[in-house]
Amino acid sequence: MSPDGRFLAYTSNETGVTEVYVRPFPNATDNKWLVSAAGGMNPAWSPDGRELFYRNGSGNLIAVEVVANGTPPLGRQRVLFPVPPYAFETTHRSYDVTPDGKRFVMIRKVVGMTPTVEPLTVVENFFEVLRTKVPR
Repeated sequence: MSPDGRFLAYTSNETGVTEVYVRPFPNATDNKWLVSAAGGMNPAWSPDGRELFYRNGSGNLIAVEVVANGTPPLGRQRVLFPVPPYAFETTHRSYDVTPDGKRFVMIRKVVGMTPTVEPLTVVENFFEVLRTKVPR
């Protein structure tokens, strides 16, 4: 969802290729615009809503200008950088944009390391548990 709540960016493989699309919101049936070309995934809006980022089929992170009151609302695209040194998933976005919109948070792949599965511990009611373990 765009920061102003006017657009929804998503991926779909309705053409047989996973691509990034944008639709107006809440009237999602009014229109849709293809954002990517030759494959795209993992769309993310910049905090100010002036750009939409996605990973293209060639393995690059792309920035798309968002044009206020434009039809379509999308302008020029530019390659920001290649993403192969970073971990990317196809089923969900594995990066984020910092609140100032100037940096990205990503997980860097480490060459030669074997992926491991670590257990995830979820503690519900953490402060209640802490009070029983560390009384005043």
